[in-house]
Amino acid sequence: MNIKLTLSYDGTDYSGFQSQKNGNGIEDFLKKGITSVLKSERISIICAGRTDAGVHAEGQVVNFHATNNMKENNWLLALNSLLPKDIRINNCEFVPDSFNSRRTAYAREYWYQIVNDKTISALHQRYYTHIYWGDLDTERLNEYAKYLIGEYDFTSFCSSGDQNKTKIRRVDSIDFTRNGNLVVCKIIGNAFLQNMVRIMVGTILDLYKENRSPETIKEILESKERKVAGVTYPPKGLILKKVYYNKV
Repeated sequence: MNIKLTLSYDGTDYSGFQSQKNGNGIEDFLKKGITSVLKSERISIICAGRTDAGVHAEGQVVNFHATNNMKENNWLLALNSLLPKDIRINNCEFVPDSFNSRRTAYAREYWYQIVNDKTISALHQRYYTHIYWGDLDTERLNEYAKYLIGEYDFTSFCSSGDQNKTKIRRVDSIDFTRNGNLVVCKIIGNAFLQNMVRIMVGTILDLYKENRSPETIKEILESKERKVAGVTYPPKGLILKKVYYNKV
């Protein structure tokens, strides 16, 4: 039986999604919960996106194979009773054996959240990055962002520790929007490199602040040098919002 879970988590106190030696990865807690339900059966978890330490998720997707014949809703209830309160299973469904949460996905959507005000509310501290050097002009920000839309080698926009064999990725859309003092950058692409979204956002905001030409983005892409791009923005503002699949 192939079981698909959609989950949300507050990544603040975790060392990222991937299993860690210290046992503090989201995956570690998921495995504990699942193996507790299965008693003796060993499982391997496949995830749609390995979020970094401190990054959150609202629509992370994982799948695993098991022989247990519990109903979908019972899986959901059992796991939520065993997991920490800041890791929640939103949905459970049985899917065809061919479904793979990573390989079957055709796109992922991330949101980077910013409080653009003189101060930041205590209620926003865990999920927003605070920026204030005046009101951000989202139209101008989108002028920079459009140069990142398309299929490119994103070597300049990933961590030096990224282990993917190819750095070519496709970005389908980037859109900065404002709602009061909250600015959100919504990014959709086929897949992302390590730190890629945070570096993209950091680079756009650095160039905006320095009032440099939006076409500078093209030069940064062509350089294939991480040091040419902007800073890596903090993980707390980033959320894996949704993973896209064809109907299964």
